[in-house]
Amino acid sequence: MLSVHRTRHEELISPGRATQDDAMADAAESAAEAALELLDQRGVAYDEERRRGIVDGIVGAAVRGAAIEFPRMEIVARGWEECVGYADDTADNPDTTWLAAILVEYPIGFLKGDVNNVLWERGRAANEAEVLRASTEEHLSAGRLHAGLLAAARIARVVLATGVPTTITDDVPQSAPTHELTTVNARLRGVLRWSQVAARTAETLSARATGGFDVVEVGAMAEAMVEFRCTYEWRGKTVPAIGVPVRFDMPGASAVLDADPLTDESGIATCWIVAAYGTPGEYELTVSLDVEAAHVAVSRPQGPRGVPPDPRDALPTDLPGTLARRTVHLVTGAHAISVCAQFGVRGDADAAQVMSGFTRRMERDGYRMGACNPGVDVVITGTLSLSTQGERDSWTAEVVLSASAFNQRSASELATTRITAMETVGADDSEDAKREAEVLALKEAGRLLAVYFSPRILASGG
Repeated sequence: MLSVHRTRHEELISPGRATQDDAMADAAESAAEAALELLDQRGVAYDEERRRGIVDGIVGAAVRGAAIEFPRMEIVARGWEECVGYADDTADNPDTTWLAAILVEYPIGFLKGDVNNVLWERGRAANEAEVLRASTEEHLSAGRLHAGLLAAARIARVVLATGVPTTITDDVPQSAPTHELTTVNARLRGVLRWSQVAARTAETLSARATGGFDVVEVGAMAEAMVEFRCTYEWRGKTVPAIGVPVRFDMPGASAVLDADPLTDESGIATCWIVAAYGTPGEYELTVSLDVEAAHVAVSRPQGPRGVPPDPRDALPTDLPGTLARRTVHLVTGAHAISVCAQFGVRGDADAAQVMSGFTRRMERDGYRMGACNPGVDVVITGTLSLSTQGERDSWTAEVVLSASAFNQRSASELATTRITAMETVGADDSEDAKREAEVLALKEAGRLLAVYFSPRILASGG
């Protein structure tokens, strides 16, 4: 292909005098756009950013007289002429006009070669992006949220580096290799859209308190422990978030905290309230995503050569902040109060599971659990009901626990409550999975009952 490109460049001498390079740049830009149009007709379309970069490269090479790397066209002849005119027939206001013309050759063999090279490069990029997609899927399914987000970001980097338009362009004739390019372009766009959906998984990150106790004595070396479980949603399932950097705070109180910097294999991060100082009352212990640590973690050098990742691989800046809150009761005075409890019929297996969850939590809160007798400070009695429902791939158990607390010292009723706990276990249709869901729900009901009664017993003075 031979084509002639003519152009002109006008500029007032003041503040600057136009040169032949200005006119030559305009002519080269016209030639670049013509070459890109030929490529576009054969399926080699580019997004606006990459297209502008190619044009600028051709213009720079033409002005310097250097070889043009891509597209592989050649300027075989060039010429320019300077014309000077005067406005208003005066010599005080001259105008300079440069006229330039170039003859460009883009052999059909080179054109076809460029198309085939782009096809090969984009095919390789599509394969790499699909491998990263599999890695993203594996990481997010296994709870490795940061690794999954990083892999998803790398998909975007690989796809965008090809310059492929991210929106569907007009159809072009479906001749080979145009048909192959159309197919590979669609693959690149498809995996890019998938990575954008995967990246939004970070928006579903949340946490909830799962254990520990929340009654702390002012100034005492309490070493109270609170657990939070971090999860996110992926493929319709709740997945424990492993290795997520978290930060704990207790606003309003002066607290010495010793906490896990990362969630463990179960998505759990534990905070020990070593000591707390302040006015007795209710405070909130918060767990937040440590965004700064999260970005540092993915910005460390990758690979044996220590090459840092592309800045575009950084995690999103709009990741969730505070994930969960837990009310902490700051109190004065010792609370080694004796408590006993009975739920349902003595010896009942379900009641024993409720008792297990209740006892563990109450003992963590500093209460002495024992058998019911006239010497016990507080007696708790209750009844429970259990229902279980099976789905195709899960069991859901629900426990309703009604209970009351009686202070034997003051011969007065402290409080009554009704607790509901629900747990789901994903598994095949089996009795083992069913019982696992039931046990989890029963223990959680006992724990929640302790959470309810503990501060009320303490406030009453036992």
